Amino acid sequence: MTAHGISRECERRPAGVPGTGLDLRPVTGEWEAFAAPTSGIVHVSSTEHEGRLLMHITEADGTDLRTWDAFPVTPLAEEVDSDAAVGFHGEAQLGADLGSREAVVCGYLARGVLVIDLYETRPQDQGTAARVANRRFLHRPVGPSHP
Repeated sequence: MTAHGISRECERRPAGVPGTGLDLRPVTGEWEAFAAPTSGIVHVSSTEHEGRLLMHITEADGTDLRTWDAFPVTPLAEEVDSDAAVGFHGEAQLGADLGSREAVVCGYLARGVLVIDLYETRPQDQGTAARVANRRFLHRPVGPSHP
């Protein structure tokens, strides 16, 4: 109850229920890269799980496809009072099988295209680290898609 006698209790989430209150549908689903790149992100599957947004990324490494473990991302809206997600950001720690990389993933919708920026730190020889930035444009698949 506020000083004016108005309660906002109906707007509160029940305890233990995660999430942002944003409609995640605009950014969930299957996405694949335009043209078939031989390296970098080729497929993204984003899903809602208990009110949270999870990313599943598949990348190409030459002729091999490698899938990251699912990781949570924070959905973002265009404005403070918007009710739909139009982007996201998150961090992934990739194990030795994926090059022991640290990755920051940011994505947003632009005219029906999902734009993903990937910022990575990769360990190199002699204790140095390579810092790599990459941008990928993805669309919703028309036919069968990648795993």
